[in-house]
Amino acid sequence: MGVDVGDVNADGLTDIYVTNFAKETNALYVARVAGRFTDAVLRSGLGPTLPPLGFGTLFTDVDLDGDADIVTVNGHVNDVVEQTDPGAGMTFAQRPDLFLNNGEGLFERGTDVGGSFFAEPVVGRALAPSDYDDDGDVDLAVGTLDRSVRLLRNNNPHGHSSVTVKLVGTTGARDGYGARVEAHGAGRLQTFEVQSARSYLSAADPRVVIGLGEGGKLERLTVRWPGGSTQELTGGALAGERIEVVEPGAG
Repeated sequence: MGVDVGDVNADGLTDIYVTNFAKETNALYVARVAGRFTDAVLRSGLGPTLPPLGFGTLFTDVDLDGDADIVTVNGHVNDVVEQTDPGAGMTFAQRPDLFLNNGEGLFERGTDVGGSFFAEPVVGRALAPSDYDDDGDVDLAVGTLDRSVRLLRNNNPHGHSSVTVKLVGTTGARDGYGARVEAHGAGRLQTFEVQSARSYLSAADPRVVIGLGEGGKLERLTVRWPGGSTQELTGGALAGERIEVVEPGAG
C-alpha cells in the first residue's frame, strides 16, 4: 500500500517502511549495510500494526526531537467487512497510527501527543506532509474515502525548535528532488531524501524540516545532489532559521 524511506536509528543508512493488508503487520526494513535490510517491525515496537489495513504512511519528526517518527492512516477496502467477516473484529473506518521514535529506532504509540484525530476512525488513504503555515514544523493532509480532506496543524506541544532547508536545483529538478540532505547537530546525524511523491497517492512538500529539540543548533549540513555534486555548509544555523541551498554548476 503505502511506503516511505528515512533513517530510524541515525546510522546514515536509508530504511524503508511499508504498510500492508489487514491482519498483517507493516514492514520496517532497517538497513544493516547499504542494500541489505532486516525486517525489524516487531522488535521495534510496531507489532500493534497487525490488525488494521494501512495505506498512507510517512517518516516525519512530529515532535521535532531529532528523529523519524511514523504516521499511518488506515482503512479497510471492504465497506461491509463487519458483515462479511464478523469474527475478525475488522471495521471499514479505522484509527490512524502515530508512533514516536526514541531516537534509536524503537517506537511507542503517541496518540496523546497526536490529538483527537488519532482516536477517530476514518477510511484513510492518502497522507501528505507540508508545513503549510510556515511555523517550522510538519503539518499533515489526510485524504479519506468517507469525508473531506483533513488538514492537521502541528502545534508543536513541546516547543521544540527546528531549521528548515529549501533546495534549489539548477541542473536537475528545481525543487531538488533526488537529493540527500545530511544534518549534523548535538552529536546526532539526521538524513533526508528529497522526493516528489511519498506515502500513498500523495505529493510532498520538498522542504526539509530538521528537528533540533530544546535549544539545539544545526552544526553542519551536507547536500548530495543527484547530479553528483556535494555541498557542505559548516557555519551552523540557529533554531528557527530558514536556509536556501542552490545547486552549484549552473551555466
